[in-house]
Amino acid sequence: MLIYRRSVALKATFPVKYFPKGLASMNRVAVLVRGCAAASSWSCLGTLGCHNFSECGPSASSSRSCCSSLSAQSAKSVRESLLDGALKHVAEHGWTDAALIAAARDLRLSPAVIGILPRGEGELVEHFVELCNTKCAKDLGDRQHELLTFKLNERVAKALRTRLEMLRPVIDTWPQALAVAARPSNAPHSVKLLFSLVDDIWAALGDRSTDVTWYSKRAVIAGVYASISLYMITDYSPGFRDTWEALQRRVDEGLALDASLEQVVHTDTSTSTATPP
Repeated sequence: MLIYRRSVALKATFPVKYFPKGLASMNRVAVLVRGCAAASSWSCLGTLGCHNFSECGPSASSSRSCCSSLSAQSAKSVRESLLDGALKHVAEHGWTDAALIAAARDLRLSPAVIGILPRGEGELVEHFVELCNTKCAKDLGDRQHELLTFKLNERVAKALRTRLEMLRPVIDTWPQALAVAARPSNAPHSVKLLFSLVDDIWAALGDRSTDVTWYSKRAVIAGVYASISLYMITDYSPGFRDTWEALQRRVDEGLALDASLEQVVHTDTSTSTATPP
C-alpha cells in the first residue's frame, strides 16, 4: 500500500476520481479566478466566488456574508491562514488546488479566495519548505555548541538529517511536491529556498570563510541535500536507514572535493602573491 501511494504521488496531479464531489470543478475554475484576483478588487473576487460557488459553502447566505467582509481583512493574514490550513489537507488531496479549497472551506471562505495565490500549489509547497527551513535553522542554532563537538563531516550530516527528517510526515506526497516545485514558474523560488537553507546550515556550523570556498561549500551541500531528498522518496528501509547511510557517504565525498578545491585555491593565491627575489 505504501509503494502504491508513492507511485500515485509521482503524478503531477491526482486523477479527478480522488477528489471529493465539487472539488474537481473548483480546481478547473481556479485559474480563471486567479486572473480576476490579479486584475480586480477583493470585492470582485468575493462576489465571483459567492455567485458561482455558493453551493460549495455551508450556505449561500453565509458565503455572501463571508465574502463581503473579505475586503476588510489583511490579504497577508488570509494568505497565511489559507496556506497553513491547506497543509492539513495535503495527505488527502496532495499538493493541489483541492487542498487550498478545502482550507478555504474550513475558514468559511469562498473557494474563489485561492485566487490570492497566483501560483497556487507552488506557493503551498514553498510555504511548507519555508516553515521547515525556519524550524531547522532554529533547531541548529539551539544545538550549535553540541554540534561543534563533532568532526566537520559529522556536523554537516547531522544538520542535513535534521532538515530531511521534516519530510517524513509528507514523504508519500513529496514526489508530487518536487514536480510542482520544478515548474518554470516555481523553480527560481525553489532554488532560492534551497540556498537559503544551506546558508543557514553553514552559519550554524560556524563557517567563517570569505574566499571562493564560501560558494563551493554551499554548492556542495545543496547538491547533497537535493540528491538525498530524491533518494529518500524511494527508500523503504526501516527508519530510512539506507537514506542516512547514503547521506553520510555523500557528505564525506562532497567535503573531500571541497577540501581539494580549497587547497588548490590557497596554493594558487600563495603563488600569485609571492614576491620575486
